Amino acid sequence: MIDHSIGFCFGNGKSRLKYDLNDFIGKFPTIGCNGLYREYEPDTLVIVDMPMIEEVEHSNYLGRVVCSSLDHTSLYEMERVSHRHWHG
Repeated sequence: MIDHSIGFCFGNGKSRLKYDLNDFIGKFPTIGCNGLYREYEPDTLVIVDMPMIEEVEHSNYLGRVVCSSLDHTSLYEMERVSHRHWHG
């Protein structure tokens, strides 16, 4: 059972390398940043720059994605149209 009273947010820095992120699957909600999706599928992936948004749009990643607007004043969720194409 997932404990929703606590969650974890993981970035791409060296400090996260001491954790096995798979230990969190199904136990706690997880949020990942930018390129983390290449190694681990968090419950939510947050992307804050256009090159990374474009990379994820053209990848096979199927998880939930929240993106920053171009002016960084709001967030929106990518909606999956097919297994390889997204729109915001």
